[in-house]
Amino acid sequence: MKYKKTFITLSLSLGCIVFTPFAAFGEGQAQGVILGDNVNIRQEPKIDSKVLTNLDIGEEVDVLSNDSNWYLIETDSDTKGWILNDLIAVDEEKDFIKKGIVNADTLNVRKEPSTDSDIIGNLPQKSEVTIVHIQDDWYQIAINKEKKGWIHRDYVDIRPNYSKGIIIGDNVNLRKEKSIDSEILDTLNLEAYVYIRNFSDGWYNILTFKGVEGWVHKDYVNVIFGGDSRNTVSRSANRLSLKIVQEGKKYLGVPYKYGADGPNKFDCSGFTSYVFKKCGIKLPRTSREQAKVGKKVSKSDLQAGDLVFFNRNGKGTYITHVGIYIGNGQFIHASSGSKYSVIISDITTGSYNKRYVTARRVF
Repeated sequence: MKYKKTFITLSLSLGCIVFTPFAAFGEGQAQGVILGDNVNIRQEPKIDSKVLTNLDIGEEVDVLSNDSNWYLIETDSDTKGWILNDLIAVDEEKDFIKKGIVNADTLNVRKEPSTDSDIIGNLPQKSEVTIVHIQDDWYQIAINKEKKGWIHRDYVDIRPNYSKGIIIGDNVNLRKEKSIDSEILDTLNLEAYVYIRNFSDGWYNILTFKGVEGWVHKDYVNVIFGGDSRNTVSRSANRLSLKIVQEGKKYLGVPYKYGADGPNKFDCSGFTSYVFKKCGIKLPRTSREQAKVGKKVSKSDLQAGDLVFFNRNGKGTYITHVGIYIGNGQFIHASSGSKYSVIISDITTGSYNKRYVTARRVF
């Protein structure tokens, strides 16, 4: 997919990047590129809706419309479904959604697009908002998963709807072009936040909070979704959780073998114990013993780096399998199933959703 260059004016203030306002947005059909691995496409625009299919990073789709901060897309195979806006980069000139930065000391959020309407909340200066609709001089914003409100356009500086990412390596090079031989423009620290503009040929096109644009290899960036730094495609607030996810992904595709504990072959608990050991944490060798360490966490509170446990057939609490949660409803594990290797799977649908038993946080 080819993206047109958009000329933007940047003003840097307290780490915020503010862009000149647009005249209109969402005119005509847009195109987008998927930013994460095994991204769920859902039947309805909500996180617990049925998963219709999964798309791989770099796949291109048509973007048809939006509902709040979800896009309705159509794939090359004619599947139509919904994707969270953070997990796709959309052509800036035709994007249905924009972001804004509040420029007033305190901005009233109203129930309807009128100064006579009820005030349903307030936003402090420099708050970031997601703009999902425009009506005259008013912007409709997504307040949370279910609630929307209206703010006046005079008190918001508009910028493109870039996704956010977090750097998961130390001293990561930001390059001028998508090549390891390209000029280095900057060096990024572990846990640095960036804007993601695009993805191509294994590289993310990013914009730093200082306004420097360049390319970073996909192995060193995790995409943040839902506006929460704990949700990534990985727990970004914790340096160790990022290290565990990064270490686990090194072994994708390594064959499964019962009783093996790495690094050339793994069984499920051999994989988890090996990865955690590489990150300075000693775990018991078996999945049932690993299920006794740390503290129990609910499925709704899972964070990257948590251990997730499963039974054999969806019945009972007898543990037979373990993996590492990596965010976005996914976990990485050594599978004895059809892939017979270290893979990434979804725990919100299908077999692993039915077989899920519990989770433990060990750090």
